[in-house]
Amino acid sequence: MSERQMSAGVRRRTVLTGALAAGVAGVAGCGADAGAGAGSSSPRRGGRLRLVALGSPTGGLNPLTATDGASFIAMFQLYGQLVRLQGDKVVTSLAESVEPNADATAWTIRIRDGARFHDGRAVTAADVAYSIRQFGDPKRSSTFGQLYADVDLANLKVHDARTVEVPLRRARGDLVDSVLAQMSLVFPDGTTDRDWVKGVGSGPFRLVSAAGGGVTLARNDEYWGGAPLLDEVTVAVVVDPAARLNSVRGGQADYAVDVTPAGARSVANSADVQIRRGGPANSMGRSFEMNVQTDPFRDADVRRALRLLVDRQQLVDNVLLGQGQVGNDLYGLGLPGYNTALPQRTRDVEQARSLLAKAGVTRLTIKAADLQAGTVDAARLLAEQAREVGLTITVEQAPADTYFNDYAGVLSTPFQAFYFINRPAATMISTYTGSDSSFNITGVRGGDFDRQLVSARATVDDAARRERFNELQRYLWDSGGDLVWGYAEQLDAVRPGVGGVQLNQSVPLLATAYLPA
Repeated sequence: MSERQMSAGVRRRTVLTGALAAGVAGVAGCGADAGAGAGSSSPRRGGRLRLVALGSPTGGLNPLTATDGASFIAMFQLYGQLVRLQGDKVVTSLAESVEPNADATAWTIRIRDGARFHDGRAVTAADVAYSIRQFGDPKRSSTFGQLYADVDLANLKVHDARTVEVPLRRARGDLVDSVLAQMSLVFPDGTTDRDWVKGVGSGPFRLVSAAGGGVTLARNDEYWGGAPLLDEVTVAVVVDPAARLNSVRGGQADYAVDVTPAGARSVANSADVQIRRGGPANSMGRSFEMNVQTDPFRDADVRRALRLLVDRQQLVDNVLLGQGQVGNDLYGLGLPGYNTALPQRTRDVEQARSLLAKAGVTRLTIKAADLQAGTVDAARLLAEQAREVGLTITVEQAPADTYFNDYAGVLSTPFQAFYFINRPAATMISTYTGSDSSFNITGVRGGDFDRQLVSARATVDDAARRERFNELQRYLWDSGGDLVWGYAEQLDAVRPGVGGVQLNQSVPLLATAYLPA
């Protein structure tokens, strides 16, 4: 790949502007595309949507440190985002436009006019600058600090009430897709740790109460995108997925986030519950991860052999009960920037056997914990498949609740069953590979790869940047450490007639949600 593309070579700069305005009018009809279904044909105004999700009673409403699903669901209703994913596209939200300079070393964000916080204050560029600084400060943000590592936080410039300039430590042509679309919630300038309990944002719902593991939200009639249809939303923590499903089946809830494939199959013919499928854009990439810095996975032939011996369709059928899609050793399926030109890898037992024999590998150990339902079962099925090529795989089962306590151990494990939330390819590559990644479990880094990654990130022109990331995906597909065998799409259980729910990275957005008439 060539070095960073400078201004003389720019054919078309990345400019994200006004995209959401065109999408809002038809958003209720987009529910099926987002996995929430169209619901009843005549959406009604009013009522309380009761939602249950996995989470922690102490999760809180601090977007800088939140890690659990129920907290994110509440926060995405309370706080507005600069930009967000809508299906396979990135669209503006609080931002009216996001535009780079000639070499993507600085970006200018223009805030839409008329957006207000729940306490009546206008959303300004100062609020955006403050929010970005908090997300990028590793002392404040334990969850998203790495996303903003290339932002020159000390030199953000507020030009006027609606315009902020975001300088970077190095060029990032992918700032919108790889950073802002992943997390760009905006909260008031000066928000402190004591203020999160108030939940003051500019989203479609305002906070009524947060206590006892549950959150109650009320319609924000002043929401810039138009007042929601629902009067109220409650978000309750229910840890067990079967209990979440049963709460909808029994009439105690209207919407259950993330039920198991077995649960979804059990209500296939039910008149009381519908299953809404998130599709690849709202899914988990299920994988076996090989660390290329450890033996025997330093040998590219061993990695290639593992990819060839796996029966992906059998894993999808048996582990996901057919409620998913076959993977192709890359993340980002169904999202912007995924390399669709790469052929689907198929099983080749003879070639796998030959490569392993050449490498002299007859035994492996894979570490597995039920981080997602079926993770251990997937590892055991892989071991069964491996016997066909003369390879013995021992499954070392670990407890899921303490799996990440040994962070260094996860990063150095040679072979492990794993999952990632599906994100755009450029985001996955930028975040989880390269020498500056803090969570690089495959160990792909250094030398030419790092140079190519820096070059891809820096490219301003959309088409040229996409091709550079396509080249990185080609390399990872052929020689990386990811064996992505399938995508477990999010399965939500809903009461019939509930509709208008959008999904953003598997988080339900409820601005246009409605209850049955």
